[in-house]
Amino acid sequence: CVHPTFGVGRVSNWDLLGDRVVIDFETKAAHAMGLRIALKTLKPLGEDHILAQYLNNPAAIRELAEDDPVAFVGNVLRCSGGTLRFDEFETIVKDRIVGDAKYKKWWDNAKKHLRGHREFVIPSKRTEPLQLRTSDLSPAELLIEDFDLARDLKEKARLLGEMRKHLDFFANPASDLLPVLENAGDVAMKSQKLNPGGAIELMLARDALAGSIKGLRLPENAPTLAAL
Repeated sequence: CVHPTFGVGRVSNWDLLGDRVVIDFETKAAHAMGLRIALKTLKPLGEDHILAQYLNNPAAIRELAEDDPVAFVGNVLRCSGGTLRFDEFETIVKDRIVGDAKYKKWWDNAKKHLRGHREFVIPSKRTEPLQLRTSDLSPAELLIEDFDLARDLKEKARLLGEMRKHLDFFANPASDLLPVLENAGDVAMKSQKLNPGGAIELMLARDALAGSIKGLRLPENAPTLAAL
């Protein structure tokens, strides 16, 4: 189970006649709680939950986080229903599994690895959740879905760069990516007053991708960098 103050723990004794339960928490061993309070404050955890795994073998989970951040983050998200806010993720990981002092460096490195795996959604804003997708979409379809879902112009430009690097994902890049390129141009033009720098970056990424696709022609009325 997990407690908002004492952290993760394991029930060591039920005393039903005494109306209490005894729990060995990570920060407080042999802590007795009244059953009514326990029911209100404790969240039960399955044996496969990352915190239960950590309690059973802290060294192994810390080693997994260090050596294979992709498998570790996937583990964290799976036991949380596939989605977590950044603050929820940090509550589980920071200062418990990954030390506070090295957490930022660890997370920056983890993000680089995660972005190579299309099943992860790593948003650019902390207000948006981390997600683990369990779908039958192909890598090409996941890239397009990521682009459609992205709200940040810089992230959209980055995803166009990913498409350019992975044109081999697409069966027919010219037809598959034409709607994406048209959308990128429209978004850039609509964003030019609020975010001119981001709009230019997106348009440059659009042109770089379009120029890499053999046989692709943008419509004659498509927005241009010069017009922007």
